[in-house]
Amino acid sequence: MLGFTSAFLFLVLATTLTAQTPASTPPDKRNLGLQSNAAANSSTDQTKSKEAKPELVLQTGYNNCFGATRLGFSPDGRLLATATFHTNTIKLWETATGRELRDLSTGGQNTTSLAPVFALSPDSRLLAAAGGSNSVKVWDLITGREVQTLSGGQASFMGVLGVTYVAFSADGRKLVTISDAIRVWDTNSWRELITMQTAGINPAGFTIHSAVHAARHDAICVLHTHTVAGIAIACQKRGLLPLNQWSLQFTGCLAYHDYEGIALDLDERSR
Repeated sequence: MLGFTSAFLFLVLATTLTAQTPASTPPDKRNLGLQSNAAANSSTDQTKSKEAKPELVLQTGYNNCFGATRLGFSPDGRLLATATFHTNTIKLWETATGRELRDLSTGGQNTTSLAPVFALSPDSRLLAAAGGSNSVKVWDLITGREVQTLSGGQASFMGVLGVTYVAFSADGRKLVTISDAIRVWDTNSWRELITMQTAGINPAGFTIHSAVHAARHDAICVLHTHTVAGIAIACQKRGLLPLNQWSLQFTGCLAYHDYEGIALDLDERSR
């Protein structure tokens, strides 16, 4: 009986102490509708960071569905040059205002009907662009005056295609052009320094590779092969299937083009 009484008293004492222990005060949530300036600014900054807004919007006026298909900034960032399909002009824009400064006419559309290739000099003073009849025209960007016309031969297949590559050297003292030949020009005298013939180029290979180069200016080299496995996969309606770890390596990295015969038709490049 004594043991039971002690146990009862201990239970009563424990219950009393528990009841007297102050409960933790729940946080006051009445001010949740009012955020501090820091919290509000943080939320605003996060929202802005998710909204990618363009720094420059241009109304180019190109009346086709492609818009500007070739773009290039001057090294100092002050100018933007644009061109598009089926045109022989290059538009020059001021990046600070979005204002069109001038149209530079290359004097004839290139045979491929692609946007003319062009390059801006390292000092942002000159622009060289492919023109008609396998030529390259050079302008002074400050005055808009045509400085020089560089001409190549037209007696070969590559000459008919016109100039497909233009680039200034890092010091701006040389200009490299590629058409029927690889030519290196001195930008002071505009004298042709080096000529390397490209007569051995395969026409079909050129059609395929130049299409890739025209779309991917960052591609330094383009290769194509005719392996049995590659041809078999390309002939399948669904192409390469992601059925194992090997094929998964190429998921999202492949593109297919319907076979149109030997690639001699330059119009096929845009497709």
